[in-house]
Amino acid sequence: MVLRLYCSILALLCANIGLLCVVLTAARSEKYITAVGTVAIMSAFGRPPPPDEKPLSSASTLDENPDDSWHVATTVRTDLVELRCPELRDPATGFLMPDPNCKVPLRRLMRGSEAVATFQRENKVLTGDKFKAVFDIVDKSTAKAPPSFNSTRRRLPATTVGIPQLRPGSFRLLERGDQKEMYTGAPIQLRAVVYLLDFCGWKNPFRSAEEFRKYIFNEPGSVEGNLQNYYQTCSFNKTLWDPSSVVVVGPFTVDCKGVYIRGIFSTAFDASTRCGPGEQASWVHAAESQAQKVATKGSVLEAVLQYPTRRRVLVVLPSEAKCGFSGLADVACSSATCRSYIKGTSAADVSVLFHELQHNIGLSHAHRGFEEYGDPADPMGRSMRSSQAVRCHNAPYSWRIGWATTVPNGNLSAGNFTLASNRIRLTIPSSGLTDANMVIVNLGRAANEAPSRSIQYFLSYRVRNSTLGAYDRGLSSSYSQKILIHTYDGTLSERDFNRSDFIDAGPRFLQKDPAFPARDVWTGPFTPFNSTSGLGGGLRVKVVSVGPSSAVVEVCRMYSQTEGKPGSVECDSNLDRDCDGLPAAVDPDCIGAWTALDSSMSQGPASPLPGAMDGRQAASSPPPARSPPSSSPPAPPSPARSTRSPSPRSPPPRLQSPPPRAVFLGRLGPTQMSSHPPAPPPSPSPQAMSLLLSHPSSMPPSPIPQPSPSRTQPSSLPPPPRPMLPASLPRPQRLPLSPTPPSPPLPLPHQLHPP
Repeated sequence: MVLRLYCSILALLCANIGLLCVVLTAARSEKYITAVGTVAIMSAFGRPPPPDEKPLSSASTLDENPDDSWHVATTVRTDLVELRCPELRDPATGFLMPDPNCKVPLRRLMRGSEAVATFQRENKVLTGDKFKAVFDIVDKSTAKAPPSFNSTRRRLPATTVGIPQLRPGSFRLLERGDQKEMYTGAPIQLRAVVYLLDFCGWKNPFRSAEEFRKYIFNEPGSVEGNLQNYYQTCSFNKTLWDPSSVVVVGPFTVDCKGVYIRGIFSTAFDASTRCGPGEQASWVHAAESQAQKVATKGSVLEAVLQYPTRRRVLVVLPSEAKCGFSGLADVACSSATCRSYIKGTSAADVSVLFHELQHNIGLSHAHRGFEEYGDPADPMGRSMRSSQAVRCHNAPYSWRIGWATTVPNGNLSAGNFTLASNRIRLTIPSSGLTDANMVIVNLGRAANEAPSRSIQYFLSYRVRNSTLGAYDRGLSSSYSQKILIHTYDGTLSERDFNRSDFIDAGPRFLQKDPAFPARDVWTGPFTPFNSTSGLGGGLRVKVVSVGPSSAVVEVCRMYSQTEGKPGSVECDSNLDRDCDGLPAAVDPDCIGAWTALDSSMSQGPASPLPGAMDGRQAASSPPPARSPPSSSPPAPPSPARSTRSPSPRSPPPRLQSPPPRAVFLGRLGPTQMSSHPPAPPPSPSPQAMSLLLSHPSSMPPSPIPQPSPSRTQPSSLPPPPRPMLPASLPRPQRLPLSPTPPSPPLPLPHQLHPP
């Protein structure tokens, strides 16, 4: 008893000089302790933190972002791993109480996204999991803290008995928490206590519980995007947040500095200068103690405080608190309580509140490339300037927590495609109309298999709603009536902590594919097709049409990046293996340059397969207007090879019929010509020649009128097909031109009809 009193007095003295004192109340001869507790994975965002809380990594910025005016850049992110004592329930009151025998040191094992992600992968751990570990008691003068586990500890006084250090290799999981936050058929009722705190002479910006209720409940006078409306709308009433199970209390005044005793350890805290684990633990302990005292028999507060598991503890701090975040929250919630801290007026930003509480459900940040918060269409991504309107989750996160699923027949795997039928057309409704609102494509799994860890593509259609408080009213107009493409290397599992990645949005995608100059087709990375397993390949997505309530998309599985070589089995099959919209019989990959030109001159432009994507303008769009004939022939192209896509040009003068024979360069651009004599053209396969010459009627009719037979009327050559040349394949050899060009110079076919 005397030793414990001495330790408490010593710790209190240390608090006055801003030091953390860890005092072991066990015998001085003890060299190690074995501790059992719970893990907390925490995530934060906000302004740059003070030096003692600076994270190891920060968010980056995209070079091209059309939505900068709508969002606020997130400047910093911090991931933490914290160890906590088990929470026990007092049998007399039913309220939680600290474990009097806890031996877990109050500390953070590590911080920084990479360190935390590695820790999670290696230990398969989430917030609330129960662990056992050994801590060696090391003399302060000889202690060398491991960089990952002890980088956040503060200095200790010379009188301290020792420093508990985690023994390498001793961390073991005893029990994995049971989260139960994913909708599986029965609505999920969330329970929470919101604490408004004052300390160090600083006042909470919300001076009454009633004042704060307008941000979290759907009541008269509430903001439109209040939390109750957020959950009701975005989850389609599957996850509920309402006054029957959520209580706001305070403001409570708690100590600014003092000693927080947890089991066998005492920790000094000083909220006037710090915002570390000691300060945060003292806030929660003091707030819970005061709430238990004011809870009346049979009240909602008493019922929520006595609820046995997965209760949210939301702490609203004064604006002056020395915290380097706007919000900090536990990622997942499977223990008795899970915590969130909101600083000052950030609590009036409902998107911040929802963001932190969705960490409790288990969601990570929503990426866009290398930008941690880059997804502009998800509350786990970029913050909105107009923060009170509802903006719901992206497709992968809505799917991950059970709030949404695929459209009928919209969960596609490799087994849904064949060589002869590699296109599927689907209608996707606006995400706010129904919970069946997405398409999933995973070419890394066969039919009837569980989702694999390969790349999964999620297609959704988002529409900004004009109704007050409605689904996606807070969506930026830059992404309204757009097909959004995400990838997500995750599964339908409570223990999945993977992050979504926003890729692109159409019908006019940011991706610049020379095979599709209208940019209405998106092409994904290609994985070589495995003929044994039937897995692999690539994906192309074409936006066929968009409307106020739905969009039509066509997905095509690429079995190869080119159709094949002339005379090959692939070309003889007359399929469209590379999804460029051209069957092998008229694909330049298979029939060669001369045959492609002969076919286009005799039959008009090569028509794509019925319903297929191609590189020309969509049939629903009007044809581009032609410019009047130029007074001079076009200049010969530069021999220098350009690395950028050619810009649109005005059409050159039309040729008089019949024109002299021209050379079609296939995939070669105007900067890839040579002055050497031409090589002999390749011979087309017998099947291709038969299709082109013997059965011209089998080709679909050309949508462009044929030129007039009159010699006095201008005529035009159709544009040659422009299939995509994947960047991973070598460029084809240049086709030489005749050393004596015709006079006047003849424009190339692609110059007659610019893209």
